[in-house]
Amino acid sequence: MEKGSTQPRYRYICISYTYICTDIHRKICRESTGRTGNINNKTNNIKRRIQIWDMTDYCAECVTLFKEVIGITKMKKASSPFPPEGSLVYDEESEKEGELLRSGRQLIMKGMWLARLARPDIFRPLSKLSTRITRWARNVDKKLHRLFCYLFATTGYKMQCIVSHTQDKIWLALYVDADFCGDKEDTKSTSGGLLALEGDNTYS
Repeated sequence: MEKGSTQPRYRYICISYTYICTDIHRKICRESTGRTGNINNKTNNIKRRIQIWDMTDYCAECVTLFKEVIGITKMKKASSPFPPEGSLVYDEESEKEGELLRSGRQLIMKGMWLARLARPDIFRPLSKLSTRITRWARNVDKKLHRLFCYLFATTGYKMQCIVSHTQDKIWLALYVDADFCGDKEDTKSTSGGLLALEGDNTYS
């Protein structure tokens, strides 16, 4: 309760939540790519709006730039943006300056734009690489190479959001998680969160 008020504080949170849901729903409907469809349920027929962030061409450009920078024509596909467990050795040799020191900055910044718009799955590895720009090492070369092998394998990935309800049938969902000393280089823990607009047939 606020001083001098008989209304609980959560009332204002609910009002803000309503405004957020209304604004998001309006934008999704207005900026929709035009792809609409029907979800046939037992009790109702819901018209849905789909928003797709297609950055596949830009992702291919990122991979092409990486090939040009390191001077290769073929790449292997990777199932994860992170190096396999035990593939990196941490010793004095691995801490020597890497070969991709100068071009690494350009590749990271180009990848950041992709991650921000349509590929949240590469945010974590890119963020970690960005902390090593001033102390680039050989292991960082390997991590960068692994990340772009993953992009090469997932060039066709797109981000898709679906809104199928009115604002009274959707809600905000917050997911959080953290590990404990998950980083082997400095034993730091990593935390993260995801805020999504959800409903029975809605995810944005």
